[in-house]
Amino acid sequence: MIESDYLKDNIKFVQKLGQMPTLEPFEEEDLKGLLQLSKIRKYEPGELILEDGFYDSWIYFLVSGKVRVVKHGEELR
Repeated sequence: MIESDYLKDNIKFVQKLGQMPTLEPFEEEDLKGLLQLSKIRKYEPGELILEDGFYDSWIYFLVSGKVRVVKHGEELR
């Protein structure tokens, strides 16, 4: 996993966030505030992001690519 510094006022990501259905209702200023606390994480294919039962204080948004969700060895849809 590769992790960026905090994104601050990266306008490219403000626009990307604004296109996500979950974040569409938010104003640009709200999205800029969210970016102040945001980082980009890049994962290799097959790399584990979260393990079942593990607590993480971050919220994740998929900006590009695909994610598989597996629980008890079975892929969820």
